[in-house]
Amino acid sequence: MKLKILGINNYIVLEGTLILNVLKKLTEKAREYPFLIVVNKKKKLLGTITDGDIRRSLIAGKSLKGKVDDFMQKTPIKAYDNNSDNFETLLSRIDTYFPFLPVLNKNDNLVKIVINDVDEKIPLNVLIMAGGYGKRLGDKTKNKPKPLVNVRGKPLLEHIFKNIEKIKVQNIFISVHHLKEQIHDFLTKTKRKNKVKVLTERRPLGTAGSLKLLPNIKKSNILVVNGDILTTLDFEALINFHSKNNSDATIAVANHLVEIPYGVIRHDIKGNFLNLEEKPNINNYVSAGIYCLSNKILKLLDVREYIDMPELLNRGKKKGMNIMIFPIHENWTDIGRPKDLIEARKNKYPINSK
Repeated sequence: MKLKILGINNYIVLEGTLILNVLKKLTEKAREYPFLIVVNKKKKLLGTITDGDIRRSLIAGKSLKGKVDDFMQKTPIKAYDNNSDNFETLLSRIDTYFPFLPVLNKNDNLVKIVINDVDEKIPLNVLIMAGGYGKRLGDKTKNKPKPLVNVRGKPLLEHIFKNIEKIKVQNIFISVHHLKEQIHDFLTKTKRKNKVKVLTERRPLGTAGSLKLLPNIKKSNILVVNGDILTTLDFEALINFHSKNNSDATIAVANHLVEIPYGVIRHDIKGNFLNLEEKPNINNYVSAGIYCLSNKILKLLDVREYIDMPELLNRGKKKGMNIMIFPIHENWTDIGRPKDLIEARKNKYPINSK
C-alpha cells in the first residue's frame, strides 16, 4: 500500500446539494479520484458519495431530482490526524473499489483525505461490435457500414474511439463483417491500424458471437460497445462499478419513457373497476448496448456459434453468475432507426465524455 495525502478543496460538497450538481463535480473536479466528501459549512463530516453510490440509488428507485443527503453513505470509516499510524489499517477495511479515508482534526472538521495510490485494477480489453448490416437505416447503410455513418461531421465509430481512448486499456478489438473493407480503410486513415486488432466474422455471429474470436485473454475484464451508439458515459465509472460488485457481467441500461395518451383502467381478475389513471408514463430500463464482462462468461460460448447478447446473459444467469445493471444518467442515443439518426444530427447536447 502506498499512501497519498489529498487536499480537500476538490473533493468536498455541501449538504443539500442537488445530485445533478454532485454528478457534475464528480465529472469535472474528481475525475482522477472518483469520490466526494459531504460536509456542512463548518466542514464537519456528514458522509461520502461515489458514482457507484448514485447509480445504486437509482436502481433502488431514487430520482436525479434529489439531494446528496439521500444518496450518500452516512457512516463512513474515518480517521483523526493525530493518529496517522492507523491510516493503512483503516484504508484496508474500506469496502469500495477505490478506498479513500476522510481525516478529521480534534474538532471533527475535515482536514485531508488519504488514499492508496497503487493501481491494482484488473486489466481491461475493449471490443467494438461493428459487423452488423444496419438494415433498419435503409439506404443509409446499403453501401456503408452503420458505424461509419456521419453524425455532426464524424463517423459514429470516431465518436466511440474518442471515448475509449480516454481510459487505460490493454487492447482494442473491433469485429467486422458487412462492408468490412471500409472499416479497415477508416482505421488506416485515422492512424489506428496498428493500434486496433480486427476480428473478422466470416459469417454473422450475432451480437455476442464475436466474443469467441477474441484471443485467449487471461484475467481481464472486457468492455463491449456496440458500434451504433452515442453517449457521454464515462466508461471508467462502468468498469469501476463492475469490479466493485464482483460482477461476471454488468449491463449499462438507459431509462426509456413511454407516454400512454389515454386514461388507463385498472381492474381485478373478475373485471371489477379499481381506478383510472389519466395518461400515465411508463418507465423501463433498456439495454444501452454497452457491457462489461469478466472472461469467465466467455466460457459459456461455443466455438463460432451464432448468439445474441440477451441469450448469453440469460445463459449466465441460469448458471448462477453475478449479473448487474448500471443505470446511465448521461446522454445516450442508439442509432437504430432513421428518425434516431435525424435526432442525433439535430441535437446540441454533448456526445463525448469529458
